[in-house]
Amino acid sequence: MSDLFRQKALSLYLQRHLDDPVRWWPWGKEAFNRAKELKRPVFISIGYAACHWCHVMQRESFRDQEIATFLNEKFVPIKVDREERPDVDALYMRACLLLTGNGGWPLSVFATPEGWPFLAGTYFPRSGSRQRPGFLEILQGVSTAWERDRNRLEASARQIARALAPLQKKASNLPNKGIFLQALEALKEAFDWRHGGLKGTPKFAMPSTLYFMALAYRRLARPEALEMLENTLLNLRLGGIYDHLGFGFHRYSLDAAWHVPHFEKMLYDQALISMAYLEAYELTGRPFYAQVAQEIFRYVEENLLLPNGLLASSQDAESQGREGWYYLWSREEVRDILGRELGDLFSQVFNLKTEGNFIDPVKGRRTGRNIIFLRAPLHQLIRELGLNRAQVQALDEAKRRLLEARRQRVPPERDEKIIASWNAMMARSLYRAARILRKKTYLQQAERIMHQLLKDGQPLWHCRAGGKITCSGLLEDYAWVLLALLEAEATTGRPNTIKDALAQEMISRFQKEGLFYLSDGEDLPLLVHEDYDGAVPSPPAAATLALSSLPNFEDPARNSLLADLPLIQLDPLGHTFWLIALAKQI
Repeated sequence: MSDLFRQKALSLYLQRHLDDPVRWWPWGKEAFNRAKELKRPVFISIGYAACHWCHVMQRESFRDQEIATFLNEKFVPIKVDREERPDVDALYMRACLLLTGNGGWPLSVFATPEGWPFLAGTYFPRSGSRQRPGFLEILQGVSTAWERDRNRLEASARQIARALAPLQKKASNLPNKGIFLQALEALKEAFDWRHGGLKGTPKFAMPSTLYFMALAYRRLARPEALEMLENTLLNLRLGGIYDHLGFGFHRYSLDAAWHVPHFEKMLYDQALISMAYLEAYELTGRPFYAQVAQEIFRYVEENLLLPNGLLASSQDAESQGREGWYYLWSREEVRDILGRELGDLFSQVFNLKTEGNFIDPVKGRRTGRNIIFLRAPLHQLIRELGLNRAQVQALDEAKRRLLEARRQRVPPERDEKIIASWNAMMARSLYRAARILRKKTYLQQAERIMHQLLKDGQPLWHCRAGGKITCSGLLEDYAWVLLALLEAEATTGRPNTIKDALAQEMISRFQKEGLFYLSDGEDLPLLVHEDYDGAVPSPPAAATLALSSLPNFEDPARNSLLADLPLIQLDPLGHTFWLIALAKQI
């Protein structure tokens, strides 16, 4: 790698690539100047530490000497941690979606020396097949095309850049409340009434959509909105996407029933999903929802808490190079730990099979190992199986013993990079929990986080890794810190004096003609606006919600809504966090 990459590779993800034979460059003007000097295209590889397929592509391709030599001789290769630079990731992910209709990580992008993309994809296998070309073939094809017809590729890149520019079609007025009913009807069409969540796979919890269900129930008094919320939250907790032994949610499910997860655990998921359970508890008063939220908080405190009081970003999907291995069990292992009688009872209740219920995602065959999940609520299974009180208590003891046994395994690596916005998300959820559950511990945890984020009046930052700030504050950091401060006020009753100053700085840095941009774009080829509410709410939507909740900032909030309203109305189901912000205005 370049000396500059060695100096700047402070996050776990980037450090893992220090020993690659690929001569990586960090994101920045130096890499693009080098590409211009050499008249080469740029290859941009974007991923994150907890990503299983990022590990696979590194092992197969980036540590392969033939591929590394070709990359080093024909391209300027750049490695980006998407969590450190979400604005860079968002720009090239939009290009990938535009070009292929699909997205994901690792994100693999070919661009001009100015950074304009002309080809993009996700994971490429080392060797090709009839279905898809291998990575080396792609590199060779791009290199040949660049040498023979560079002008055509550059023209294509300019055309793509024009398509990536934000839509500048502003609405003149905010809609009436009918937009909430329109969104609810769209949600009912897209909803998986059997398993909860939205139809299709892979399947994400989609917290923004869960919040909208709660909003629709409150604003429209439609019982089906609450039914969808409760259905989803129940099935999430029953499924393999939830860690039944150590708690916390995995990132997403590969199947419709939430049984088979991608095993990484992200801080933002714990923060956003716990808030959804708290919303459900506020609406229904059912202890189950409070219990799940508290289990999530316990996972975070036990596994992600750092010595400085802030929270680590994630836990990896892999352990010892194998996806999910830390969380999987054979029936024989369970018998050895619990004994035959209790082991068989546990296997019956939690769906462990002799042949295994986990299928290797690459080889497509059963592994003899099992994901722990429930096919129905435990109280229902107790009735179906005729379990007595002693057996139910024994199941609790079984989970405790299996957790102790699991702790003897090599755990998934923790990414100790600190993301300000994700910490603020968790602080916000903890403040809410402190208020509605009347738990002082959660207030103390939230205050600890916010104290560190706002310590000594320092400028807001986005990412810290290796003890250093590696990225200054982005829109998402301002937005979520503001939302956490608003929740703090609601919980403590104490007014906060820095909210208005933060809000004004956020507007000055990131809002232009109504639109909020993810960053100031100083080192990007294009300012990036993101409107879609996916697994995480879009930063502009979060910023708009924060401003809508502040008495002196209704106008910039309204301007943001008007700027994005054409897209919100076109696809309300893809903009559910925007609808939460809109509800503050109409």
